[in-house]
Amino acid sequence: MTGNVKKLMGDKSFGFIWGENGTQYFFHRNDYLGHWQDLCDDFQRGATIKVEFQPLDRHPKGPRAENVGRENFPDAARLSTR
Repeated sequence: MTGNVKKLMGDKSFGFIWGENGTQYFFHRNDYLGHWQDLCDDFQRGATIKVEFQPLDRHPKGPRAENVGRENFPDAARLSTR
């Protein structure tokens, strides 16, 4: 699934993705497959960050995203390695 990073709390190591289906997904730094600081820096600069992820709709705490990677980004190939 794809979506956009809606909110990022870099210092607390989590964020939220607005999925293409209209659902908001939580993700933790450990769910992100790229360089966390690069993501934080780009988000702070106001960049629109499109991501691909695997949704976990039935997580006990609500919708969650795992294997989050930037769409059309050089490190996107890593999605298949995790």
